[in-house]
Amino acid sequence: MFVPYSAYPKAEAEWFYDNVSLPKDNIHTIGDSTEYRLKDPKKSDQGRYKVIIKNKHGQGEAFINLDVIDVPGPVKSLHVVDTADGEVSLVWEEPESDGGSKIITYLVERRDVKRKTWTLATDRADAPEYTVTGLQRESMYLFRVCARNRVGSGPNVETE
Repeated sequence: MFVPYSAYPKAEAEWFYDNVSLPKDNIHTIGDSTEYRLKDPKKSDQGRYKVIIKNKHGQGEAFINLDVIDVPGPVKSLHVVDTADGEVSLVWEEPESDGGSKIITYLVERRDVKRKTWTLATDRADAPEYTVTGLQRESMYLFRVCARNRVGSGPNVETE
């Protein structure tokens, strides 16, 4: 988060979140600006930040509202609703959290229980349901689904 300012003589900056002073290690102040650097921001870092800039002549303050956008949470209630010759229909519920960004698509993968690698069934499921086709008769499969937004993919949820 970056705040430009003009002050003479040089000013000091202090950053606050929930009225608590933030660690000086993350504050970088030079002649005409101050910034607070958050490494790996999380949803819990979201909110209103305040910076106070002061020198011997006085002080000023600024506020920044931070929105943190993250990957979606896990999908809920993934289960098989129908099986037919060579295909399986899956349904699930949307994640509780979209991460602060609209869900773009769902990724669906399959894995033959005799193998260790997952195969992409689709990365274009635009609704919380999908029918996986091209399955071998008499084979057992596991399926997993994750939601994706503009930040990336959330955690996978597997069938039992």
